[in-house]
Amino acid sequence: MNVVKLNQTKSERSAQAYSKAGSIAYSTVSGIKTVLSLNACTKIIKEYKIATQNAFLIATRTLIKQGFVNGMMLGTFTFFYLYFTFNLLFSCVFALF
Repeated sequence: MNVVKLNQTKSERSAQAYSKAGSIAYSTVSGIKTVLSLNACTKIIKEYKIATQNAFLIATRTLIKQGFVNGMMLGTFTFFYLYFTFNLLFSCVFALF
């Protein structure tokens, strides 16, 4: 249940962060004459770069946490599977002797 909630909030936060970068790009393209006449290209590029870096950090931070948790669950499952499999195997082998 928490995984579904985590995915939904992750998607919402990512979409919100990327929408800011998209709005900067849209306003720049729609007002390209104004941007060029004011010689504000470097400022707009810096704003867009900051917005996309922020969106990237928001998106990847949650993915790293989610990947760590999934890896721990898979490792735990594999450990217990191997432990109980070999425990059962060796207990059956030693019971024969």
